[in-house]
Amino acid sequence: MTVIWVALGLAGFVVVAAAVLDSGFARGQTTVAAAWSAIDVQVRHRHDLVPDLVGLVRQYASHERLLSGTLRSLLAVAEASPERTADARFLRLRQELNAVEDAIQRARRTYNEAVRAQNDRRRRFPGSLVASVFHFGPVVPFDLENPAGKSVPDVTAFFG
Repeated sequence: MTVIWVALGLAGFVVVAAAVLDSGFARGQTTVAAAWSAIDVQVRHRHDLVPDLVGLVRQYASHERLLSGTLRSLLAVAEASPERTADARFLRLRQELNAVEDAIQRARRTYNEAVRAQNDRRRRFPGSLVASVFHFGPVVPFDLENPAGKSVPDVTAFFG
């Protein structure tokens, strides 16, 4: 009778341990997905900023053409306002783009840390057993060798 209780206790322990480990893997997958989402949000924000910067550069170019093709009096009037407004807009957009790039780097580091933790959990015993039973595969870290990480908007279309 004692052997039955020991076997049941051991089986119960194994089931509870597997459930706890499975829960840890699921939580790790959620963390990895959330970290990837943060990268995606920042990359999309960067993608949206680039056309604004290109538009502003085009606006600068059109102001330059206008100024070079007009009389000196028009030059004096036109120089006063548009450049200052454009300079402030350009600086704001450039600062925002720098902030987005910094946020992308922070999000990338967070994602890679979550990936490292999930992969470590998957490699260690008894997590390796649970990972193989429940099909938790390795997670790929974010790096610039990955083509998805290089997706910077193509600006040549804006100058065609």
